[in-house]
Amino acid sequence: MALMDQGLLSALNFLATIVLIKTAAKTTFGYYSIAISVSLLVVSLQNALVTTPLTVLYGSKSRQGYLEHANALFRGQYRLIFPLSVLGVTVGGLWYMLDLNTEQATIIAAVSLAIIGILYREFFRAFYYAEEMPLRVLKLDIRYAVLYVSLIGLAVAMNIISVAAIFLFIGFAALIACGARQPGIPISGSSGQIKASYQENWQMGKWALVGVITTHIQRYCYLYLLGFMIGSHAAADATASRLFLTPFVLITAGWGQVSRPHGVRLREAGELKRYKRELLIAAGGLGTIIILYVFIINTFGEYLTAWLFTEKYADSIRYVALWGGIFAVGFLRTNASLGLQVLKQFKILAQANIITMFVTIALAVVLIQQYGISGALGALLAGEVLFAILLWFQLLRRLRTI
Repeated sequence: MALMDQGLLSALNFLATIVLIKTAAKTTFGYYSIAISVSLLVVSLQNALVTTPLTVLYGSKSRQGYLEHANALFRGQYRLIFPLSVLGVTVGGLWYMLDLNTEQATIIAAVSLAIIGILYREFFRAFYYAEEMPLRVLKLDIRYAVLYVSLIGLAVAMNIISVAAIFLFIGFAALIACGARQPGIPISGSSGQIKASYQENWQMGKWALVGVITTHIQRYCYLYLLGFMIGSHAAADATASRLFLTPFVLITAGWGQVSRPHGVRLREAGELKRYKRELLIAAGGLGTIIILYVFIINTFGEYLTAWLFTEKYADSIRYVALWGGIFAVGFLRTNASLGLQVLKQFKILAQANIITMFVTIALAVVLIQQYGISGALGALLAGEVLFAILLWFQLLRRLRTI
């Protein structure tokens, strides 16, 4: 069920990217790549402070206690999100009025509005996965997909497609798909409950917050540095080549949603060594699939590039092998990260990530000057390898003492 859901979301992301590649200027697609990374950062912050601690704490609470905790977290996040969204729209409006860059201004405002719906939907997806109700997640995402695709189709037919429109569609479709309220979570709750729930989450969330920020910087510094050092067209090329690996982006994210609560249950049952074996098997299996997939892509790359892209992105296929290595090692690293999260070792994750973040940034600055996009992706791969080694060392070391 979870695999079907991630396949659906992967297809949606692929669709939006192809539409923009076919219709937008290369610079505009570069803006989209950067805006997507910013929205993913916001989701990562939610994961650190809200959904990941919520999932990890699931097995240690009564049913009623868990629902009250989830409700308080849900209400609390929007006390911060709404004013920040208004601030973002205001900044976009001022950017527009000052005529700094009207396209950038509309994207800033659209992303600020879309975040409300994005975080609404992501919260309930995490909640239902923690409850081991993947069918409910799939139904939610089917409603989202139908509306999102319909809006994109309408915009293409009316020739009004843009990066700002894409983000507005994402936010609107997410809100409508979730509805005004969801079954299973009461909507009442006091300020005291909200404060207590966030204080409880903060014990793990403070380190998870450091971890997600450093992970995001490490994972996307290549994009920001390419945009700064070469131009948004270079960011567009790097993102276009990554498109071939799109299925594995959401497979990795979906695996985390399913594996983390499963690991929590094994932890409560005293079966963490079994969880370690499952993580290693999954990493080896997906890594092998990625290698075979990249071989096929490279074999038929000329035909695929001509079919999917325009002539502007004809050279993007040359970076697919690097992306394959990044995703294969990245999934291995993700599994070690999941194991440490289940063990509530968020401090270790943050400390390791600080090291690998600085290594990745330093390598990227040097290698981009020498090798351009290949250098940026090479730095990202080196950072992932180092991160995976550090995390697996720490995970295996702790499991030996259990």
